[in-house]
This record gives sequence, structure tokens and C-alpha cells, in this order.
Amino acid sequence: SGMSAVIGGSLSHHSVGGGGAAKYGAVTRHCVGLKVVLANGDIITTGSGASKYIKEPFSRWGLGPDLTSIFLGDQGIMGIKVEATLLVYPKPEFRSYRTFTVRKRTAKTITKIFMDYRKSGDLGLYDAYWLPELIIQGGMRLLFVKEFSVFKLFEEANPKGRDVFFYTCEADSEAELEQNVKKLNELALQNKGVEMLGTEIEDGNIAKWHYEKNGHWQIYHGFWGLAGPRSIPQSSEHHVPIHQIPKMMDILTQWESENQELMVKVKAVQGLGSALLCDHTTVELDSGLIVWNNPKYGEINEQLLKSNLEMVIKSGGMPYMAGMYFSRALIDANAFSDPYYNFMKVVKHALDPNGIISPGKFYLGGE
Repeated sequence: SGMSAVIGGSLSHHSVGGGGAAKYGAVTRHCVGLKVVLANGDIITTGSGASKYIKEPFSRWGLGPDLTSIFLGDQGIMGIKVEATLLVYPKPEFRSYRTFTVRKRTAKTITKIFMDYRKSGDLGLYDAYWLPELIIQGGMRLLFVKEFSVFKLFEEANPKGRDVFFYTCEADSEAELEQNVKKLNELALQNKGVEMLGTEIEDGNIAKWHYEKNGHWQIYHGFWGLAGPRSIPQSSEHHVPIHQIPKMMDILTQWESENQELMVKVKAVQGLGSALLCDHTTVELDSGLIVWNNPKYGEINEQLLKSNLEMVIKSGGMPYMAGMYFSRALIDANAFSDPYYNFMKVVKHALDPNGIISPGKFYLGGE
């Protein structure tokens, strides 16, 4: 994530990072074709580019099964992506950004705002974020890794360290932008305990910094070393429908209570780093743990991570990134039916019979 993100990795896990999740959804929605190196050394082109008579790839569909999708969100296990053809869009000329503080029934309030935004149709929404109190009070200073001055301005605008919600929106005309901003603000401010900050970065409007100053990269990169030297995130980032945010927050709190003794032993911290609106009615919850890279803590850190991932899966969360631990947690938790998992095995074996590409994920070779 952050400043380490690359296109291939984004395509491998349906990335919604980099800004624009509410407008564009996952990057894989905009991929019209791939060039992929298979385990046997063959190189194939998918999408319309698979036809030797089509010189300009333009669509994923029309030449039979959508084979591109096998390599999208595959966590890198099906082949090695070496080239991608992506749709690009003109950037609208007009844009606006607003930041709000939230002080009452935060999870339910954010859920209502997100749902009201989606129910109101196309409001030009580009991004919508929730930064919980835990991050505002304990982490913002470190997350602003390149522009500490921005944090100071934000701290002055929000001295009580309340939860923060912000949005960015785009439009093709001033009239359209004005109309959308008015509606977006009304839907947020109709909730008790929601207050709007000023329009400029100097007023604590981190939404503007997030959009104009590449803040989205800086925030996520800052999670590494957030608590200090040798601290690392153990992510359980996941997607759920918007209406499940309050339930998931309660479950995260319950899990923390049940595992408090172990967490104290290794000085671990569990919580939600942020939540962002994705395509349609999906939201990403950036949950997980901050732990310490200390050999004597290793066994308990791993135990906590596995338990945290299992909790997310069994509570209805869908992994955002399924690396070695999260992919195996799906199998350990019996998330898949036998026919589904067997089908995954068949596809993997057909493409990579010796299990040499990204081995071990989903227990598909190499373990």
C-alpha cells in the first residue's frame, strides 16, 4: 500500500486504494485485457487483444469466456501479469472537498451518511472516508509522514480529537458541483453531532489535502512504523455491505475484549484505521493489529493474527487482500463449499501444475 503500491499488485487484489474508490470502485473493473506469463512459460493476451485481428484492445468481453478475470483478484497465484490495458477517463474540471467531525454514535452515523449518499444517486462522489477517534488521537501525527504541518493545522481545527468524516467530489460544471456539494453537505449535517470544518487545508480540511496533495498515498504508507520503530501492521482489511458497519465494529470490540490478556503480553493494539466507501454499497474496513517485530513475541503475534482473521471471515467480512495468512484462514475457517474449493484447485492445477507461482496461498501447492 501507500507509496509502495504497483499496478500488478493492485490488479491482483481488486485494489480500491489511490483515491476515487467511491467513484470508480476496484481498479479491476477498468481492466480490458492482460498479458500474462503462465507457469509453463507461455505468454497469453486476454480480452479483445487475444484476437490477432484486433490491434487496439478495447474490451474484456466478446471472444468467449472472460479469461481475464481468472488473473484479476487472483492474489498472484494463477500467472504473472506483465502488461495491462486499462480504461482511462478525463479528470473533471471542477471539484470540492469537505471535512466533518463526528461526536455521537459514530458507526451508526457514518453508516447513515454512506447509505444516504448512495440512495441519492450520482452526486459526483469521488471519495468518502471515515477516520475513527483511535487514529485521530493516536496516529494522525505519524500518518502525515511528509507534511507534518498539515497535521498541526488539522489538530488545531479538531482539538478534541473527534472522529472525522470527509468527502471529495467532482463535476463537469460549476452549477453541477454547487448542486452536488449542497446535497452532500445537507445529508451529512442532518445527523446530530456532525460539524463541518472550513474549506481550506489551513482550516483542517484534510479532504482537500487528500485530493490535491496526494494525501491518500502518504496516509497509508505511514501505517508502517505507526507506533514506533519495529512496529508493524497485521492487517485484516475487509469489505462488507455498508449497513454492516455497526455490527462489525461491535464484533471488533468484542474480539479485543476476549483477547486482551494476550494483547497486553505483546503490547499489541487492535482497531480500525479507516473506512472508505467503495463501489455501489460496499465499504472497506481497514481493521487489524499493530504489533512489535520482536522474536519473543512472534508466536503470540501469529496467534492473534490468525484469530483476528478468523473472526473477520466468520463475521461475514470479505478479505481485501488475501496473502498467505488471509487466504489460508479462509480454508481453515471452511469458508468455501467443497465443490467451490475443488474447482479452485482444478483451475490452479491446470495453469500451474507444479505450484511454482506464488506457492502456498489457499494451501494450493508449496506448503
